[in-house]
Amino acid sequence: MTHLYKHLFKTLIPFLVFYGFFCQPLLAQAKYEQLLNKTFAQRIFQLKAIIDGDVVDVPDSAVAFANIAKFKKFALAHKDEELILEADLLVGYYVVWHRGENTALVVKTLKTIIEKANGEDNIVIEARARALLANYYFRDKNYYELGFEVYFELEKFLEKVPAAQLPDKLVITYLIGECYYYFGEYEKALAYSKKAVALKPALINNGTYNNARNTIGLCYQLMGKLDSSDYYLKKLLNKNDPSYNADWEAIAKGNLGYNCYLRGDYKQAVPLLEADVKAAVARYDWGLASGSLIPLADIYLKLGLRDKAEKLVFQAKSYAELSKQYHRYATLYPVMSKMYAAKGELSLSNLYVDSAIYVKDSLARKFSAMQLFRAQQKLALQKHHLELDKVVSDKRMKTFERNLLLMILVSLIILAIYVYYNQTKRHQQQALIANLELENKERKLKDLKQQLYAFANNIIEKKQQIELLEKEFGKMSDNTILEKLRQHTIITDEGWERFRIIFSQVHVGYFQRLKDKIPDLTPAETRFMALNKLQLSNKEMAAVLGISIQSVRNIRSRLLKKLNLLDQESFEGFADEI
Repeated sequence: MTHLYKHLFKTLIPFLVFYGFFCQPLLAQAKYEQLLNKTFAQRIFQLKAIIDGDVVDVPDSAVAFANIAKFKKFALAHKDEELILEADLLVGYYVVWHRGENTALVVKTLKTIIEKANGEDNIVIEARARALLANYYFRDKNYYELGFEVYFELEKFLEKVPAAQLPDKLVITYLIGECYYYFGEYEKALAYSKKAVALKPALINNGTYNNARNTIGLCYQLMGKLDSSDYYLKKLLNKNDPSYNADWEAIAKGNLGYNCYLRGDYKQAVPLLEADVKAAVARYDWGLASGSLIPLADIYLKLGLRDKAEKLVFQAKSYAELSKQYHRYATLYPVMSKMYAAKGELSLSNLYVDSAIYVKDSLARKFSAMQLFRAQQKLALQKHHLELDKVVSDKRMKTFERNLLLMILVSLIILAIYVYYNQTKRHQQQALIANLELENKERKLKDLKQQLYAFANNIIEKKQQIELLEKEFGKMSDNTILEKLRQHTIITDEGWERFRIIFSQVHVGYFQRLKDKIPDLTPAETRFMALNKLQLSNKEMAAVLGISIQSVRNIRSRLLKKLNLLDQESFEGFADEI
């Protein structure tokens, strides 16, 4: 056997040498020759194979750059100017995928390609390099405003490029819409997704075309326009459509099923949601599977099929954990709370009520933080542009001063006009920066106000949840559990202290002014005055303080007497002055 292996090895050595030195270069040559004398639209599939196989999927920089060098050598030898630029763009793809942490390198590489393509009037390469830069800013680095800025410039640039010449036009238009969708600006996301759908799809961008139609359906769904949502989602079910795809059909069924669920049409919703779950599990798409299982479980709960609902709830929870998509819990936990309430396990029900509120609040805080981060980026970018304008202005000033020596008499008048213009512009810039900073402060104050009202609303929402449980299960004998649940709605000393800190940041000096005007206020009266400042109703104050509505009225009456006020109107006038 050993001799056999030696014989095979000796036989294979010449073949391997021949393949390495002769066959492999010939195969590469044949692959590149398919690209010659063709438009980008005609060679897009072969280019994508080279981008993925020779660059993106090759982490070894030596191998990747050797592949790029061979490609460029071929392009130079055949004097194909567009292929030469394609070789440069391959470098751009490599640095984005494998050197993305080096922002300066990525930006410099892509901007060099953009300038070179612009100089050679190659709008296809320039558009693709701009799109690569915009996507890098927005999705890889979370530089949202820079990403939007490049996308907007690219959108204007694309107006002069026909979709037939640049199939990526559909993709780029859709990606701009996705950026707006990410920030919850559904009207704008809808507009761009519709523009993308209006472009004729090619085989290379069928996936994006279907994604755009699905996004339109989701936008309408989130805007409450379910009939419009159905119209676009049903297009994905048409097997005669050239862009038809079985995976997108399943996704569309899930979204259509959710529309039926929102309408209360459970008979229609169930088979659609089940089809989506089945297809999602087959693709190991645990997030989508969980997303459709949650409304399915809720439907079975409402139909009284508790055992079936419980099985689906735990399946949805398992898939949500596998997907690591935190937002799935915002819809899962309320269903779990209802399930445990139906089983009579009210302590667990309350636990998931709290968990649902916590997830909802944390997602809201995360979204607010992202919005604030974007606003800060916008402020920084505008300051940067103003500084660049100032550099240009200063450069012009120096040029003017140099020429002033040659044309002193004429230039004195020009200088006076210029200085006046320059100072006016600087004042305008300073005023703009001041306004932007003021807007930033107002945004922070608005965020604090949202936290303040969220604090009170959380307790009120919990109270409403418990009232709902009492309404549904009030006849059950174990009322001691319900009483314990009620205790969870009352604001604690620790909770009051946290509330007081946030309140003081929004209404600076309020408690001190209150103490100065009414020195002998009790703690209960102080809390009443703070909640009254938030314009909460008697019922809402009672929920927050854990007392009866009558007790709230009694506190108000004591304050009227203490302040020698005759009626509610005069009391409100006094409270507004503090």
